[in-house]
Parts: sequence; C-alpha cells; structure tokens
Amino acid sequence: NEHFKAGRHAEAKASYACALALIEQLPLSEDSSLKTDIQERHVKCALNRIACLLKLHGYDAARREAIAVLKLVPESAKAHLFLGKACEAVGLISDAQAAYTASVKLSPQLREPREALDAVRARLKESPQLLQMYEDVHLLEERALRALNHADLGRTRQQLELLLKEARAHREAHWECRALLGLALVCQEEAESEGAADYMAAARRTLGKAGDSPDVRGEAFHAHTAAILLLDEGKSAQASPFLTGAMQLADEMDDELLQCRVLNSLAAAALLERDWNQSVERSTEAVSLAQRLGEQHVEGVAHVTLGQALAALKRTQEAADALKRGA
Repeated sequence: NEHFKAGRHAEAKASYACALALIEQLPLSEDSSLKTDIQERHVKCALNRIACLLKLHGYDAARREAIAVLKLVPESAKAHLFLGKACEAVGLISDAQAAYTASVKLSPQLREPREALDAVRARLKESPQLLQMYEDVHLLEERALRALNHADLGRTRQQLELLLKEARAHREAHWECRALLGLALVCQEEAESEGAADYMAAARRTLGKAGDSPDVRGEAFHAHTAAILLLDEGKSAQASPFLTGAMQLADEMDDELLQCRVLNSLAAAALLERDWNQSVERSTEAVSLAQRLGEQHVEGVAHVTLGQALAALKRTQEAADALKRGA
C-alpha cells in the first residue's frame, strides 16, 4: 500500500502479487468465517493489484484479472468498475458500458462508476460511429497480422494502410502508431529500408504528441519494432537497449504476448551474437509462454530459433525436432 500511495505502481504490483501467492498457499479451513476472511483478503489484494495495472497501462492484464475477481465475487462493484476502465482503454466500448452499468447498479452511492458511465454515454452521443470505428480497427489489425503470418505482404500493407486511414480520420493516435509500426515492418520485409525509417519516424512523432499522458503501450511497441528492424540488419548491439526497454514495459504492464514476442527477439539477438546457450534459454521460455497463451505463430517462430541454436550446439536430433515443430 505504501508503494501505491507513493506512486511506485510497479513495485506495488509486484508486492500485491507476492501477497496473493502467500494467501493462495494458506491451508483450506472448515471454519466458514475464516474462509470468508481469506477470500476477502484475496479479493482486496487482487483489486489493489488491478488498480496498479491500470496505472501502468496494463489494460489486458487488468481486464483478465478483473474477470477472475468477478468469478469469485460477482457482486464486486469495484471489480466491475475496473473491468470497465480496462475495456474502455482498449476500445471495447460496449463491454465498458456494460461493466460500468453493473457497477452503478451494485453500488449506486459510488460516484466514480456513475461518472465513468456518464462519460461513455457522452462519447457515444458525440460520436455515434465510435463503436463501429473500434470494431473496424480491431478487425483491420487482425486481418493484417493474419496476412503477415502467411507472408502475404501485399495484403498486409493494404490492411495496415486502411487501419492508418481509419485511425487518422478519428484522431486515434494509438491506433495510428500501431499502423505505422506495422507498415515499417512490411517495408523492412520488402527491403525498403528508407520507407521503414520514414514510418518509424512518423510513429515517433505520433507518440510525441501524447504530452502529459504518454502512450505506454505505443512506446513499448515502438521499442520492440525498432529492435526487430535492427536485428534484421544484424545489429544486435544496437538492438539491445530497445529490447531491454520493451521488456521492461511489457513486464510492468503484464503484457504476456509482448513478453513472448520480445523473448523471441532476445533469442534471435543471442543467435546473432553466437551465444547459443542464451538463445536456447530465451527461445525455450518463448515456446513455453506461447503454448500457454495459445499463440501458434509466435510459438512457431520460437521453435525455429530454438532449432537453429540447438543445431549450432551440435544437438542434432533436438534441433531437427524443434525445426519440425516450427515448420
């Protein structure tokens, strides 16, 4: 609690995680009052951790953990409020509105849920197309990623250009940044290094407009994309600080998918530096995390890097198995 009050949200988040782990290790009790007390402590600690995640822009993790709390205590107005905040931050406006409404119904005396609900309603009244816009940008990015995973660069570029147009039309800086970073990667794949640099510079300018409310997720994605471009050019030393920064932000946000992708990049960097054991370690971590997340493409990339590192270590059969899984 002291960390949170002092604004040290990353430290507070870690402390709450430790506290939750300790609570979960407590022996089961037949005493109903003790069971209730333990659950109340668990929920309070979990809600405090979600509050930290929201401060750290870890919206996906906050959303996931708020849903977990609501499975324990569906009547938690604060959990519904936090779920609404996380959903709104990632553009899931309908889900946010439903969560805020539930929070207000459960605790009508609380001001924050009412104000949040009123603010969402005002946004929708001012921009009736808001729901459709967020559906469109999510769909466009999903299509772009699917095309990129299948090495269809033309289709990827088309979807990202549509995403960029949509984001700029609605002044959605975060989505504009994501589109620009994706286009930088496409340019790099097509050996258009100047185009990639231009898109990276445009993304940097977009992030710079955030002022006192930095786009932390955008900064993390920018750092990782910069590292990927440098690694593609064989510049592992120059990529290192970007990878460190991206992983630090991913850890703070508890963004497991970004963590997994950065692990893949760290494994690739170790491969370039001929540190085969480090590459095996990082790619093995990436495989494990990708499997838990159900991210097959990211897992495949990790298996390929793992296979290359194992081959360099003359662990031929293991290398063949890993490369087969990554195919």
